[in-house]
Amino acid sequence: MKYQISHISSHRTSMFLAIMAVIITLPLAVIGLLGMFFSGNVINYEFIVALSLFVFMPLLYGVIAYVCNRFFCVIYNMVAKRTGGIEVTLQQDSTK
Repeated sequence: MKYQISHISSHRTSMFLAIMAVIITLPLAVIGLLGMFFSGNVINYEFIVALSLFVFMPLLYGVIAYVCNRFFCVIYNMVAKRTGGIEVTLQQDSTK
């Protein structure tokens, strides 16, 4: 069976991707924060900047992922109207 993806919900798809980006970057931020705190550096300007980056980068990645994916979904929907969209072939699972 062949199906075509003729429309992608830009908000729902972008929200999902943004949440995934935040979830993926959170462990990296925690590791970075732990490394900073156990490094023994005194608190100075660079420490505060790095601390704020580790705290806000997962959120920033989520926002960037949302905006970029929303843009690409809108472009895809415009192109899919003219070309029919991506064609996918599906087959039924015969292992059941």
